[in-house]
Amino acid sequence: MIFEEIIEKMKKSRFFGDFFKPETRGQFLRYLLTGFASFIAEYLLFLLLFDKLNVQYIYSNTIVYTVIFIINFLLNRLWSFKSKSDPKRQLALYLALFLFNLAATNAVMYLLSGILAMSPRISKILVMGMIVVWNFIIYKKVIYK
Repeated sequence: MIFEEIIEKMKKSRFFGDFFKPETRGQFLRYLLTGFASFIAEYLLFLLLFDKLNVQYIYSNTIVYTVIFIINFLLNRLWSFKSKSDPKRQLALYLALFLFNLAATNAVMYLLSGILAMSPRISKILVMGMIVVWNFIIYKKVIYK
């Protein structure tokens, strides 16, 4: 009963209401597919740099994240969210989020791998998963609205 009341309030709220619409579910599915393809490309490129070319893990993460940046921007803009809004504004917002995410992923990777001695191969996967949720919300509500 309480759970149903919470859901109903969320459906009526200005912020969460959109997340219950079929259009948003479609966007989220496309976002996940785009993200999965990007994840594979990003992780394989990370392993290539880190394992095969012996590039330090923070540098590998920075290089890979930068390469994937423009691909993700275009895929999310054109396919996931099918946005028609101003691309310059969106690119500026996306760049700001990219810089925040890059700093956050490098910091968490350093914490997990540099301080807690976790394998960078595993910490990379964890930090990639960490940003999926907040990125969708920011893309939906701010960048591609």
